[in-house]
Amino acid sequence: MKTATKTARGFQLRCLNCGTSDGTRYLYLDRLDMIGCSECQEDFSVEDLRAAVADATRLLAWIDAAPLPPAA
Repeated sequence: MKTATKTARGFQLRCLNCGTSDGTRYLYLDRLDMIGCSECQEDFSVEDLRAAVADATRLLAWIDAAPLPPAA
C-alpha cells in the first residue's frame, strides 16, 4: 500500500519586508507579479525579489573572487 506524501505549499524564502524565514511566502496566481508573506501580511514584487537576488549574486561573485586571508 502506498503512503500519502505531504505536498508543500508556498515558497520557503526569506521575506524582503520582515526578514523572517519562518512561515510561508506565496505567489498571487491571478497576478504572478506579487509575493505575499504569511508572517507580516505584506507583499513584495517579483522585481523586488529579482533585485535582491541580483545583489546577492554580485556579493557571492565578489566573495568567490576575493583572495583568502593568510592562514593564522
